[in-house]
Amino acid sequence: MAGIGALALAAAVAAALAFGGTESAAAPEYRTANVDRGPIVTGIPASGTISAIGTVNIMAQVSGQLSEVNVDYNAPVTAGMQVARLDPEACQNRVSQAEADLTMARAKLVSADATVERARTDIRSSESTLVSLRAQLANAQLALDAAARDLGRQSELFARNVLAQVAVRDAETKLYQARTHVDQTNANITGQQATLDGRRSSLIMAQAGVDSAKATILQRQAALSEAKAELERTIIRAPSDGVVIARNVEVGQSINANATQPVVLFTTAKDLARMEVLVSVDESDIGKVQNGQPLTFTVSSYPGRTFAVRVSQVRLAAKTVQNVVTYTVVATVDNSDLSLLPGMSASGNIVLAQRNVLRVPNTALRFAPPGAPAVTNAQAPLQNGGRAGRVFLQDETGKLQMVALAVGTTDGRFTEVLAGNIDVGQTLIVGTTADAAAPTGLNIPGLPPGAQMITFGPGDAPPPGFAGPGGGALVIRVGA
Repeated sequence: MAGIGALALAAAVAAALAFGGTESAAAPEYRTANVDRGPIVTGIPASGTISAIGTVNIMAQVSGQLSEVNVDYNAPVTAGMQVARLDPEACQNRVSQAEADLTMARAKLVSADATVERARTDIRSSESTLVSLRAQLANAQLALDAAARDLGRQSELFARNVLAQVAVRDAETKLYQARTHVDQTNANITGQQATLDGRRSSLIMAQAGVDSAKATILQRQAALSEAKAELERTIIRAPSDGVVIARNVEVGQSINANATQPVVLFTTAKDLARMEVLVSVDESDIGKVQNGQPLTFTVSSYPGRTFAVRVSQVRLAAKTVQNVVTYTVVATVDNSDLSLLPGMSASGNIVLAQRNVLRVPNTALRFAPPGAPAVTNAQAPLQNGGRAGRVFLQDETGKLQMVALAVGTTDGRFTEVLAGNIDVGQTLIVGTTADAAAPTGLNIPGLPPGAQMITFGPGDAPPPGFAGPGGGALVIRVGA
């Protein structure tokens, strides 16, 4: 029902315009504009934001509580400058613990070195003892050989009844003792060899202990270095020169550096004298955009100022929002006067072509006095694919004369004239002074009493007392 009402209202408005509404008894005074020759620009509409070049997010690398915040919004910073500080107590404790662990590891290395030295001394002692035993074995073997020879002689003499039986038995006893000495010495050598092998194994284990102690020292040194690095990271420094454009923390705030989304403490911009405008272009138009093309844009802070730049980059990554695919187009802006601020909204137009043509203001094409007939394509001198249009001018007697035109490209303010009986310098009617000064209510069926309708074209300022955008707006105000 709301849609049907809107259509009916639109039809009533159109009818009122066609037939003139309530006419004033006095002859109207007209506002005029001249036909001229000038540029008509065709382009792609684009909107986006102003962004600082080289923005850097400063985040904490360790967790803790902020004890100092040293910079504020708009503060200049230099690389390495302290911008904030976390409470260092916990990190200092870790440094002290790491230093103690390193001291203990070094003490263990000294002990392990001493164990190695003792093992080496024991090995040398065992080797010396083994040499002595082997010498003893040699002597015992000689004594055994001598005892065996002596027993032989004694037995021979006993057989010839030269010696008594007791001498033979003494010789046998000496041989037995010599053999026992040899066997004992061999056993001692075997035992000492086993002792030497065991001490050599102990040396290997002691050397492994030394290696382990050295590795532990390296670990403790690394832990100490990391603890000192964490202590140093409690001082948060600017990574590069720039200006602080965002500060998101206060003293006393707890910072979790290990969170899934760590807190951005500060955001800095490298140089606000150069900015980027990032505009979104629909996928249907992105194929027409190339590097180097002119791009003009405005920001709401400076409504009368147009910024002219050139496209420097067409980003390949697409963005999809509610099934609408767009691409980001980038241009660099000279911001030496620092008028542009990060985050400003920009309304732009990427210029595809610009031609110098005969043109008329769009307001002249929209003007029609009450009761003026419509112009169709059949009545207009169409050519080059133009469309029908008309303008009005005053003759010498003050009467309005309609001129049918074939019109082409428009840039929102002016429209190209392809054919028609007008020339540069001719004066066209664009409206009435009554419309501009104090719009009067039209008797439009379906509108409340006292309602007013005002139309104004692209580039036109809203009539006094009416707030709203330009660009062919239709405003209906109810009441006084």
